[in-house]
Amino acid sequence: MLSSQGITIARPREFLSSLLEDFRYMVNGCVRMELKEIVSSMKSLSNLCQLDAKKLER
Repeated sequence: MLSSQGITIARPREFLSSLLEDFRYMVNGCVRMELKEIVSSMKSLSNLCQLDAKKLER
């Protein structure tokens, strides 16, 4: 069992795998958005991706 800041994780391997899968999903979404929108700067891409992520959270 892994414990950090009051959070106990019973299965650290599955938890890490889930985090990596979420990260992969977010990166792929940003790449898709960049190809669709033809973004000219990293800052613009970052802003677009953050707006998209906020829509998904709701």
